[in-house]
Amino acid sequence: MLSFEDLGAENWSKYSGLILQSELVYPETIRSAPEDFIEILSEGDRIAKVAFTGSEYVGNVIGYCITPEEMKAYGLEGEGDRSKIAYIINIVVAPQHQGKGFGTELLREFIKAAKARGYEKLVGHFRQPNSLNLIKRLGAKEKGVFRNWENTGEDYTLCFLDLQSVRVPVPVQVSVSAPVSGSLSASLSMPDALDTSMPELPELGGNYHLNETLHANIKQDGQ
Repeated sequence: MLSFEDLGAENWSKYSGLILQSELVYPETIRSAPEDFIEILSEGDRIAKVAFTGSEYVGNVIGYCITPEEMKAYGLEGEGDRSKIAYIINIVVAPQHQGKGFGTELLREFIKAAKARGYEKLVGHFRQPNSLNLIKRLGAKEKGVFRNWENTGEDYTLCFLDLQSVRVPVPVQVSVSAPVSGSLSASLSMPDALDTSMPELPELGGNYHLNETLHANIKQDGQ
């Protein structure tokens, strides 16, 4: 199981080397530069997490409130309140930790944080077939296809996900009591309305990365 730390401009330098190193596996034209990350992480509406297994870095996930320019460029002006729409730009798992389901955990963490911040919808450009299948399994709807996205020679699909329809499992609370005999007994405290209806996500087959500005890319590399 992963642990997560909030990522912001104030602690960017602590993890910048690891995050930028992961960018080197991608073509130069779709790598995010340090200034791109810093600009996003300086915004109060961003959601950014760094993931660990124990003390070892696993990956990161980053998104922010979609801009008016992006709403217009992507034909989303009729999709409601812009302040309620999160735009996911980056979800990356380090090569040595790929194939372990950590990408799925990162996506779940992002959705949980986005809902807690009041976001109601998630948008992004998704690569065919892996990341597109992943987001569509959660109920995302296709909004359009961008041909030869960012001169990658590949088509990317713009998808829209209603976060209100995605249910994140509620963690089980464990309480421990010590009876008079001195032995410890543990009891599970289950919420009255435990929500376990979130569909099981498929194992990610790649690094999914959305490049910043008015364009986004999901880049895959065997996650």
